[in-house]
Amino acid sequence: GDSVAAAVQYGRKAMLCDDAVSLYSNLTSLSDWDLAKAFASYTLKAWGLGYYSQCFYNSTCMREEDSGPVAEGARSWYWIKCTQLGYFQTAPERGLASRPKGVTLTLLLEQCRYIFGDDVKLISQDSVDAWNAKMGGGSDLGAERIYKTAYSDDPWKMAGTVAAVQRQEWPLAELSQPFMMLTCDGCGHCGAGVPANLATGVVEQLVAALTSW
Repeated sequence: GDSVAAAVQYGRKAMLCDDAVSLYSNLTSLSDWDLAKAFASYTLKAWGLGYYSQCFYNSTCMREEDSGPVAEGARSWYWIKCTQLGYFQTAPERGLASRPKGVTLTLLLEQCRYIFGDDVKLISQDSVDAWNAKMGGGSDLGAERIYKTAYSDDPWKMAGTVAAVQRQEWPLAELSQPFMMLTCDGCGHCGAGVPANLATGVVEQLVAALTSW
């Protein structure tokens, strides 16, 4: 779940790998209970007490907290992804995954329905298509002077940069559409975990592009 995926996403992959490497060399001798205890120990060390008891992982709490910090933060994010953007982190059907196989799109939509009720129109393929047609959905819609960045360990890069990397929908356009993919171990979401010297280089490139416009 998020205890594992968030470590990679937010630039803490090394911490996760350090804890996991000894497990992989002894998988045949470890029981499910041994693995569960190792996971609990890692989660406690990485994120502290109460990680999975917080409202973000409690659908009933999320449903009932309609004011205050939870509503202004986590519940608002749930509303956006359940009704507008659909940024659901499901588990892949095949291969290794940091999320349980049971985390499917159907399950996540059921959670949305539980939190917001039957009267709310949830996201669908039709609404996604309509949103992409209006907002571009990866195309630049004729816009220029956009500096786009992505980071190698960010799981979200696959949602927004495949066409850019392949130059299918994000042409250089005489350098008015610069795109930078920073590749390094620990380079996570929005630059989390990027070493200071590399972060400085990213900023310098961005400033150079902006001043040239």
